[in-house]
Amino acid sequence: MRHTFLRKLRSGRFIKWHEDVHGKPGGTVTVTTVGRATCGTAGCAETSSTAPTISTTNITMEEYQCSLYVCRDDLEDMLDDTLNEINNALAECIDICIDNAFIANIGTRGGGSIVYAAGTFSAAIIAEAMGTMRNGTCEPVALIIHPVIEADLLQDSQFVNAATFGDRSVITGGHIIKYLGLDIIVVPKGSLYGNPAGTYNSILLSRHAIHAAKKRDPSIETQYMVQTQRKYIYASVRFGKSMVCLDGIWHILTTY
Repeated sequence: MRHTFLRKLRSGRFIKWHEDVHGKPGGTVTVTTVGRATCGTAGCAETSSTAPTISTTNITMEEYQCSLYVCRDDLEDMLDDTLNEINNALAECIDICIDNAFIANIGTRGGGSIVYAAGTFSAAIIAEAMGTMRNGTCEPVALIIHPVIEADLLQDSQFVNAATFGDRSVITGGHIIKYLGLDIIVVPKGSLYGNPAGTYNSILLSRHAIHAAKKRDPSIETQYMVQTQRKYIYASVRFGKSMVCLDGIWHILTTY
């Protein structure tokens, strides 16, 4: 896999992966969550207890695939490097499919809180959103932003000074920026812009806010068809994802 964001996204602290059906029968994983217990004092009196909220969320496996074909005359003329580039193109396509699936899932704003921020995105907005999420007892670990939002942050001296403290390479050499313990992931994804019109959606996530399950690892299969004189190459993966901790999913809508 080559796509940088996919590797960071799938290994992110805000996603919890389940192995229940990996290589096994079944196409659905049920995630059970238990609400928080109540703190109190007892002494010699009977303790006061409340029933926790127990809920379930189903993760359904979905198939994603990328494919292409190569004509026989091209096959006969191509070099080994060309075949490697074809494989790389398919791997990158699958990576982007998975990226889009995750972003579409958490970008629907079907749950979680919405914060409105008019004008330029700044470090102060991040700090305020982090503090508010912590007030709800969720610890923010990642922020997914559009490149336009990144451009604003890189012009904010308060942000740059804190983000570059100790290691300037996070600004000059990559798309993952460390800021106040937060992983800031820059995604050139159209779905982060324009809903509502003229707004950018930045997504603040807590630990294990998203749960996911994988049926199988990405694979590549080939088949040569004599009738068409073509070699077909398919790359596919089957996995599922779902928002589980809605208190740990915040959408910061910035209007320009």
